[in-house]
Amino acid sequence: MSILSLDRFRTLEELEHFFEDILNSESKPKVFGLIDFDEEDYTCITKIIRECIFEVEEFSTGSLAISTFLVWTGILKYNGNFWAHVYEVLNIPFEEIAVQRKLGEIFLSTLRQHDMMFFTGGLRYVTPVLAHGCVANVYIDDYFNFIYNLYKKELSGDDLSFANVQPIVEQWRRESQNLMARNTLEELIEREAKLTRTLELFPLYETLGKLTELRKALSQSQLVDELIANLNDYIKKKKDFDDLFSKINEILEIFSKKSELCMKIEQLDLEILKRLLIMEEYIKDNTQATNLKFVRMSTSSKSIIDLVNINNQIANEVLKNLREELSKKRAESLSDFEEKLKNVYPGEIIEGLQFLEKQKELRKKINDLEQERLQRYSHQDLHDMTNCLPVIFNYEMNMQLIKEELQSIQNEIANHELINIRTNNLLSLLPEPVRIFILQGREVAERFIYESLNLLKRIVRSERIEDINLPSRLKTRIKESLEQKLSLAMTNTVRYIVRTTRNFNRYQEDENLYEESDKPHSRFRKPTMRLDPTGKSIQVILPEQVICDCDKLGTWEFKIKGDNIILGTKQLRYRRAGDMYRTKAIIEHLAKPCENYEFLIEDMDSHIEIKKWVLKLNRDYMLFSPEMKLIIGDEIPEKYDTIYLVTKAGCKVIPDIVIEREQLIAGWNDYEYTCLNLRDVESIILEKDGKTFGRLERMINTEPQLHGVKIVEWISLDGKQIYSTFSPSFVFSIRKDEDIRLYYINLVDETGQVISKPVKELIGQGFAGRTIEIPLSLLTKQMYGSFRLSLIKDMVPIWNQEFVLVPNLTVSLERYFSNNNESDSEILLKSDIPFKVTDIDKNVQLEGSDLVKILRTDRQRENVNLTVEFYNSIDRAKMIYETTFNLNVPRINWKFSEDEEWTTTPKEVWFDDLRSFQVKLPSYLLKTKPFLYLGSTDFYITGKRIGDDVVKFNLQEMTDILYELHSQEKVTTTGLYLGFKDENKNIIGQVLVANIRLLWEVKSFLIEISTDNPPVLHIQWKDLGKATDRVLSIRKLNKEFPEWRWKIKDGEYALNFENYLEQIEPGKYVFQFEIEDPWRDSGMEPSIRSSFIVQLVNPKKIIEEVVKGIKRIRILDIEGVESESEELPTNAQYWIQDIEPLVEDSLTGRRFRGRLCSQQRKDILDNSFWNFTVNWNSLLNGKFRITEIEDSQGDGIMYCKKCKSLFSDHREHEKCNKEGYVILPDGLLITLREEEHAQA
Repeated sequence: MSILSLDRFRTLEELEHFFEDILNSESKPKVFGLIDFDEEDYTCITKIIRECIFEVEEFSTGSLAISTFLVWTGILKYNGNFWAHVYEVLNIPFEEIAVQRKLGEIFLSTLRQHDMMFFTGGLRYVTPVLAHGCVANVYIDDYFNFIYNLYKKELSGDDLSFANVQPIVEQWRRESQNLMARNTLEELIEREAKLTRTLELFPLYETLGKLTELRKALSQSQLVDELIANLNDYIKKKKDFDDLFSKINEILEIFSKKSELCMKIEQLDLEILKRLLIMEEYIKDNTQATNLKFVRMSTSSKSIIDLVNINNQIANEVLKNLREELSKKRAESLSDFEEKLKNVYPGEIIEGLQFLEKQKELRKKINDLEQERLQRYSHQDLHDMTNCLPVIFNYEMNMQLIKEELQSIQNEIANHELINIRTNNLLSLLPEPVRIFILQGREVAERFIYESLNLLKRIVRSERIEDINLPSRLKTRIKESLEQKLSLAMTNTVRYIVRTTRNFNRYQEDENLYEESDKPHSRFRKPTMRLDPTGKSIQVILPEQVICDCDKLGTWEFKIKGDNIILGTKQLRYRRAGDMYRTKAIIEHLAKPCENYEFLIEDMDSHIEIKKWVLKLNRDYMLFSPEMKLIIGDEIPEKYDTIYLVTKAGCKVIPDIVIEREQLIAGWNDYEYTCLNLRDVESIILEKDGKTFGRLERMINTEPQLHGVKIVEWISLDGKQIYSTFSPSFVFSIRKDEDIRLYYINLVDETGQVISKPVKELIGQGFAGRTIEIPLSLLTKQMYGSFRLSLIKDMVPIWNQEFVLVPNLTVSLERYFSNNNESDSEILLKSDIPFKVTDIDKNVQLEGSDLVKILRTDRQRENVNLTVEFYNSIDRAKMIYETTFNLNVPRINWKFSEDEEWTTTPKEVWFDDLRSFQVKLPSYLLKTKPFLYLGSTDFYITGKRIGDDVVKFNLQEMTDILYELHSQEKVTTTGLYLGFKDENKNIIGQVLVANIRLLWEVKSFLIEISTDNPPVLHIQWKDLGKATDRVLSIRKLNKEFPEWRWKIKDGEYALNFENYLEQIEPGKYVFQFEIEDPWRDSGMEPSIRSSFIVQLVNPKKIIEEVVKGIKRIRILDIEGVESESEELPTNAQYWIQDIEPLVEDSLTGRRFRGRLCSQQRKDILDNSFWNFTVNWNSLLNGKFRITEIEDSQGDGIMYCKKCKSLFSDHREHEKCNKEGYVILPDGLLITLREEEHAQA
């Protein structure tokens, strides 16, 4: 039967009454977590709420049942992810994000309505829910460690009382407030600095404000800049033409008046005539037609007057022809400028010129302002001003308001500086929701902590715990954890019952730590000594004892003596188990340091000594293993990379390998413990006041290895490791001196020559230790090359290694953390002697000096083959060694699931699909601490190493923050970055590994209109993210409500509308994609993320105009390449000329043929015609699309994504094709050229 028996209820209303009765009971719990329950109760409440969840609107004022369900879900299910479990157990689709807000607001309303604890901080809904659970199951281990340390340090034994607990918790709260005060102070100081900087740069703001206003009216088009540059030339030409036309028109109007005509002609500006039109050539070309055979035209006014005198009618005709010719010349000279002007200003030419004049004046004002006001400011000032702009706007651009706020902040800072901040307490060990519960839970939290401590006390004393006022789940887990901890503390070796002398001998040999008294019949398990860093003391632990063959035990006592002084006593507690007695373990703090300790078990009734252990210690220092267990002697086991050392305070360790230092307390307050990092350390010297008082040695058994060499990372030769050195040695250890005669060394060089010598001969007579070092120069004079070295003992090879030795060479990355998707990676090669790099792979760039080389290669390349030649430092023409090796380019690889391949390329991931993430670290990052963080927040998680170079992250820890960002609907994507911290916890770099999509949206929207009769409107799109219940609405621009609305089926990404011209009038329309959300507030505006404005047209009219244009101009400019609904650029100008229509049209458009040309190549690609189809339905995107492009052989055009070029012969980009860059495009995007012939 369950604790609450909720299976008797069937409706939510019954549950509400039940929980109201609990709140009104004598206990009156202020937090939901104190309501005891079990899994069966949770199943019952979940079932009832699941059936009525969609009636949640009825509980706008709160619901005890739903709030209790949320808290219980947090207690049982939370593992870094809360809402996902709520959705799962209630069978709510994950897309129903609004449910979070509804349930969360119900919970907060319930707290207010029933006057329950209201917790603040962290996430708006999740944190209060978890805090009301007191301690969720996922946090119980952390809470146990916290309460156990508190129990040992402060409130163990008879000191425990609620009155003693309250001051401790109050002290925590004061320290927490002090911490908040410190954070507030830091924020105030930061604000003070920002406001001070804002005041300094306020004059710059006024200048930037004027510039901003000016730039608002400034056109940023490059075409406008071009037009302004040519404006004066255009105006001058236009004026010249206008003057000529005016004078010619005057002459024609008064032509009948001979005298006036002659006078006007004399006034004609012949210089302008000469510049714009050579009249003489015109008359020459028309001499036969005008019967003016005797006229030889000159550029004088008299020639025209003579012409008028001879024949007025002919002169009249000549002037009219002259006007027509001037019109053509005017169009040629001015039309290009005027057409470009229409592109930037579609109105009248006069208005366009006025527009250009204003733009010209704006540019002059901006330039003058920048020269006059901004020159005295630095780039840093301008950067800081950008950060200060929001501050200025917040204070309404009023300098006085900023000064007042700054003064107010400075006053607050002065007050804060008086606070004594101390923030070192056990609460830092707790997760945030538990910490918030304790800090904000007032007396409820204090009582909760007291009951937890009382629970520990009773468990230790084997007293009943049923009346402890804590949830059953918590009591059970804490009891299990405490028993496990005591068991580990009491038994550092495997438990056994000592029944025979053989068992006793095993005990005697166990680590040989203690001297036994002369009592071979003793069967007791010896005590152990341990360091307690938490309690800052030395502990003695008497393990659990099993006493056999004894009818009855008296009152036994465990006694500790130091230098013959009793330091402590403790009565043994035991219980009977069959024919045996089992004692409880005893943990005692050692009162003070001594040289001789005695540990005794005595019978208090008879005063008989039952058992005695003797331990002799060095008072100067003591060694403890990483498990805090005492080590006897001056030798440190080789297996330990870290040890703990207890010495008198102020001791100096040489070398300095201390990574942690803390002073001990009580009788040991003159001592301190230090944690030492023993990597690469063989011996340690201890000093105090300049005098050496101890030397510790590692028990090192040296494996055979090369010494004095440095591994050259990332390069190898035929799988052999490459070492860089000038004087290598071979080092190994032996067990006994006499064994040296059995050892030989064999060395085989790259020529195959074998050199074999006995070790005794190589080291001479001076050997007196265990470790042997033999310089390889004793074996060969050739220091560089490929070798195989073998160590032989008693004619049997016991070790061998193949390796390559090269002169001093290092290989490193010039840029560790440039994004993996950048085009190049830089690799640095350095040496102390001159070297050259030859025979390098293609597409690898090389630069540098004789001692340094930089290789630049494609980041996707995994390895590079190269040959290195080393030369004599003095005679640089003399080569001393040459080798060819393979260089592996180190890369950071990752994947999002076990099934994926390792990759270096960021990808887009839907936020709800994140489960796990693995990263494989290159060698230079193995000592770093990787972490993942979201670019739009300060939230980060750490991973767990699952191998030497692989770190695994649980991405479900990010679920709550991702759901929070998703529900806010402020950003569509956020970057997921992999960061790295060095040993000093400094961030040394970051890499983008994915873009997490938070919101669904539509991209690659394509709309086509067929030329069928009747035409068909076809739309297609691409979904980014995941969504159900998608709808498409179409409305005319500037209208509020849609005219048409369709529900899109799942898996559908295209729609066809037949007879669309009958339903939709031509014009601009808004195509809006959205999700049908029943939880969305009716007043919310639809998102504009997935809306597209489209000009719908009648395709038949457009087709007629375009066909005429192609037939007339016969040239199409290629603006880009289309592939999978995406537009790709080209690296040069391409066009199609000599276009001719074909007889047969395609189903998708009109068929033509023409020659494909390129400005880059200055020729026709293959000097043949290409057939292609112009798809008229692509007109809606502003460009035409041509498809079905093929030559006379039926082969298609190709495109290289890497080179961004079009080509027809696959041999031109053979390497790019192997790398996957070459594609057959879906089509080319084209526009009509406005010129009459190609500029080939």
